[in-house]
Amino acid sequence: MKMTATRLDGLKASDRRQAFTDDSVPGLTLYVGPEPRGTKTWYWRGRINSTIISHKLGRYPAHTYAMARAWALEIISFRDLGRDIVAERAAETEAKAARDEHNGQWLFDTWIDRDASQRNKQSTIAEKRAVWKRDLESKIGAMSIHDIDHDVLDEIICAKASSAPIQANRLVALLCRMFNWATKQGRRETGLKANPAAYLYKPSRERKRSRVLNDRELGYLLALLDESSSDGAPGIRLIVDTGVRRSEAFRLEWPELDLVAGDWVLPGGDRTKNGLIFVVPLMSRTVSMLRAQEKTSKSQFVFWSRRSPKNAMSGLTKFHLQLYTAMEKMAVRDGHELDWWTLHDLRRTMATKMSGFRDRKDRPLIPPHVVEACLNHVSGEAKAGVAGVYNQHQYYAEKKAAYHLWHSHLESCRLAERRRIAALNIRLGA
Repeated sequence: MKMTATRLDGLKASDRRQAFTDDSVPGLTLYVGPEPRGTKTWYWRGRINSTIISHKLGRYPAHTYAMARAWALEIISFRDLGRDIVAERAAETEAKAARDEHNGQWLFDTWIDRDASQRNKQSTIAEKRAVWKRDLESKIGAMSIHDIDHDVLDEIICAKASSAPIQANRLVALLCRMFNWATKQGRRETGLKANPAAYLYKPSRERKRSRVLNDRELGYLLALLDESSSDGAPGIRLIVDTGVRRSEAFRLEWPELDLVAGDWVLPGGDRTKNGLIFVVPLMSRTVSMLRAQEKTSKSQFVFWSRRSPKNAMSGLTKFHLQLYTAMEKMAVRDGHELDWWTLHDLRRTMATKMSGFRDRKDRPLIPPHVVEACLNHVSGEAKAGVAGVYNQHQYYAEKKAAYHLWHSHLESCRLAERRRIAALNIRLGA
């Protein structure tokens, strides 16, 4: 059939499917469906590499004769080269869809599920998810993993380093671990052959912190916490009193406490860094403070988020800065300069002060292994290595005696500052 627009428009449907082949293009056929619809559809049918192939273009008149003729001639030209161009393009489309499906978010979730969750505690996994959501999800979450290259990652790291250099180091660590897994253990699943994070470097040099608050600074802090009405004040005082980590303090749950016996039992697992059960003897002042905390049936946490009671309290940055600013003014009042301190520095401060308590003969009042026990460290001669395997003593009585000395020291620092405040007749605020 010699095909023209007039002839094609005039084709009528019958009670069966009809086929009309083009005289000028071998294999090009217009099929007219049976009544009542009578749809007209272009096909090309022929032999490619000794195999009969049938390809569908689409319906007429959306695909005109000129379009169908050009399409068929292209198939024929590639057929002469032994190629099925329609099948090749369909495979490319399918591969692109698969590439788009395997995006950055898919890789992160897969890595967490396959690798990180097997190696890390749930608290560490939560931190990784928070870093991803804050710094990476909007940048590479929707990108195909095959389009994420070194330059993309380096730009993210450089931007982060300009405002938060230490956090930029954490990003590098996360990306390196994730892509190392993706190109090694997870290579069969991801299809990644090149590691885009291979040459990333940490932009900032990190130094171990050595900040320890002196007795005057402890007095400033304790006096401010006494007067503060902030929801975060009791949690920070708990850190000062016990030397626990921030996450251990602010994720404290009521079932962990025995306020009658004066004990706090951290159950291990995700609640402690080393995964071991940790018993903290609580002093009377700490017990009274915890008894005063508001309970709610909506939360199991002692320090719960007012926005979402099912979650633990967070977002202490603003209150911490207020404390530091108020302490800075107090230091200026006394003719001193105040260096920046973090909540973790309070833990170091307790350990350092405990180690420095001496009797009249300059002998330590608290042995080093007891200081380590108060920090829940598995180190030192008493607990490290093979010694720790055999020595399962929890040093409860020794820790309780150490905390008594520590609280006596804190009280002396607090009272000294209260006396200065009274003498100067000033008002505190944080």
